[in-house]
Amino acid sequence: MLFRSVLDTSIRLMHPLMPFVTEEIWDNMPASVLDLDAEGNVDRAEALMIAKWPEPADYAKYEDAERAFELCRTVVSAARATRSRYRLSPKAELDVVVRAGAEDIEKLESLRWTIEPLANTASLVMGTDVEKPAASIAVVDSGVEVFVVLEGKVDLSAEKARLEKEIAAAQKELAGCEKTLANEGFVAKAAPAVVQKKRDRAAELKEILAALTAQVADFS
Repeated sequence: MLFRSVLDTSIRLMHPLMPFVTEEIWDNMPASVLDLDAEGNVDRAEALMIAKWPEPADYAKYEDAERAFELCRTVVSAARATRSRYRLSPKAELDVVVRAGAEDIEKLESLRWTIEPLANTASLVMGTDVEKPAASIAVVDSGVEVFVVLEGKVDLSAEKARLEKEIAAAQKELAGCEKTLANEGFVAKAAPAVVQKKRDRAAELKEILAALTAQVADFS
């Protein structure tokens, strides 16, 4: 029924732009919730062109569902992104802890059955005052804190040392780029494409450093 309602709404919105195609599709569709009257009885229009136009107020009741979906996406994405970042197998089960407001936790609990298999969690703890576990990284998104435990999955000391080595190399290269760009002679005499390439590389290095620094902060 939900899919039918989404399709029905889309067809009604597209009707002014694609009248013949949408009319044909709509004529062959069963009734959706958009065709129900106040008593819940089907009151379907004779044609799409005179059917009820979708109004924003009619969809206000779905705002909670939209928020719940966003929260679910946040937790699942945090787990999957962590596996990718630290080169873990997609099959590796992870312990995940979520801290959020009471209303968001209630929504997340109602979707636990969806989150656990999609995030492939070994355990999923959610609450308003849970603490950040040791040896975990934090992902903050949509007003929710997701802590993914890496203990036993990643050699944290070796990973931190590797990241710090990459940071040092990126900082050294960035310093070289900035020194070159600060040379007025180089900027004036070099081909514009060469100068721009150097500027692009400097910008790229800054982004790399920001990402690496954020990863090191995960271990603090």
